[in-house]
Amino acid sequence: MTDPISDMITRIRNAVTAKHTRVDMPASKLKAEIARILQDEGYIQGFRMVEAAAEKTGQQPRPMIRLFLKYGPHGGCARSCCGCRWRCGRTAPGTYGTSVQCRTN
Repeated sequence: MTDPISDMITRIRNAVTAKHTRVDMPASKLKAEIARILQDEGYIQGFRMVEAAAEKTGQQPRPMIRLFLKYGPHGGCARSCCGCRWRCGRTAPGTYGTSVQCRTN
């Protein structure tokens, strides 16, 4: 993997889009620190280090980070850490904005 941070953010973005309550990803010290910062700033509910089952017999289990996602009262992002953007259908093609901006147009 060439860019583990963008992979982490993409996994979060995809999980939020699919309305998952949690997302797992391979662990590293850097990702654990990013998860701690996201939790401190209120973007996610929390995170936990877990062990994934070994894919083959005789292999060591892989450490994983499990992020617990946070949603607002209407089911959207509590805070947009991953650039959650909605395409505004009533404006010019290719115009993007936040969900609040799209509703007010």
